[in-house]
Amino acid sequence: MSNSLYLEAYRVYTRPEFVRVYQRLRGLVYGEYHSLFSLCTFIGFKNNRRVEPNSRKELFWSRTFSSRELAGFYALIVLESEKGNYELLKDGEKALSWLQGYADGGLQFLLESGLLKSYVVQKVGELDLDVSTRDNLQKKIMGYVFDEYRTLSSKYETNTIS
Repeated sequence: MSNSLYLEAYRVYTRPEFVRVYQRLRGLVYGEYHSLFSLCTFIGFKNNRRVEPNSRKELFWSRTFSSRELAGFYALIVLESEKGNYELLKDGEKALSWLQGYADGGLQFLLESGLLKSYVVQKVGELDLDVSTRDNLQKKIMGYVFDEYRTLSSKYETNTIS
């Protein structure tokens, strides 16, 4: 796996219309783009929301991913490889592109859901967020994350072997 996400540095992209949303959410919920990208990737995967890029805008370098984020990404890639998509295990660039589809899908899910929908401001060629009530927005996003965590935790707690 010489061409893996662990060993290589790649540019991470998003849809151009999402760049401003990333900028607004950076520091509001997460301090860095890679953390927000990871959250969106897992939300996209969980909700089966993957969108193909229509065009791409640079966001950050892949080397900023934490080891935990990379481990989570590899778990998703292994699940996908069980469907026969082995290229993702071998090619870090293809794997990252696949993950970017889920990140964009996850962010789109958040923007269309009740979570962020009321904060969306449509501008020419991009979306923006009205963060004038930033405390409420931060509470909503973190509440969503914790609710999802509790749901998953309770699911696995009831299935543990005593």
